[in-house]
Amino acid sequence: MKKVLCAMMLFAAAILCLHQNVSAAEGATVTVNGDTLQAGSDAWKVTLDISGDTKITNGKIRVTYDSSQLKLVSTEAGSMMNGVLTDINDPVSGNKSEGEAVFVFASSTELDTNGTLFEMTFQVQDSVKDGDSVTVSAKTEELQNNNAAVAVTDVPLNAAVGSQSNNNGNNNGGNDSSTEPQTETASNNGNNGNGSGSDNQGGSGIQTEAPSGNSNTSGGSSTHSFYHRFIMSSLYGCVAWMSINAIQLRILNFLHNMWCCKMSAIGNRCP
Repeated sequence: MKKVLCAMMLFAAAILCLHQNVSAAEGATVTVNGDTLQAGSDAWKVTLDISGDTKITNGKIRVTYDSSQLKLVSTEAGSMMNGVLTDINDPVSGNKSEGEAVFVFASSTELDTNGTLFEMTFQVQDSVKDGDSVTVSAKTEELQNNNAAVAVTDVPLNAAVGSQSNNNGNNNGGNDSSTEPQTETASNNGNNGNGSGSDNQGGSGIQTEAPSGNSNTSGGSSTHSFYHRFIMSSLYGCVAWMSINAIQLRILNFLHNMWCCKMSAIGNRCP
């Protein structure tokens, strides 16, 4: 019985490791990208892009920047948000103070994590000179696929004035400290990315177009969901099986001891 229990424990541990590997295989990266930053520019284009190997349906991303260096002029949904409900709370609409903007989206269909979520245009303040460094950061507060949290890594934009500033052009200089892995576990509560509190009041960029019929609603995500349920069910089954066997073993030992006591009482040896 001990050998069987040990084997089942090893099997359960292997299933748990497999589950962790499957879960870790899917994730997304939210990156702030930008055009070349010039001193005195009144139209510096910055995009909030996403990439990864998973699907998403809703999210909430907070963008921050130094208001003494930049002034937000306009915001709009990116190419990925066609047919998706979006809500933008920013200084342009008066819902946020200068230095912060919150982007929320919710889709009725699963979206690929490959494209531009939102676009921003900044005016560079007069105090910014050539050689200065300007940072625009993103913090993903919620990223989900049908109520399941998606692991996400946020990559800020560190732009040197007068030089190429797009993260895709390796402008970060390999600065690993700018990348902050962050796993989102916020619950959806049926609001699908509508956010909470003041971030959800009267955004400036709401789109209510009909969903575009994204055909990528099955495939990898559905397969992952199936394996996730199978692995977790197997793990719980193993734990339950081991618990039942342990209880049965205790009961058998108890009955054996009772039988031995009875046999001893009548002068027979306990088998």
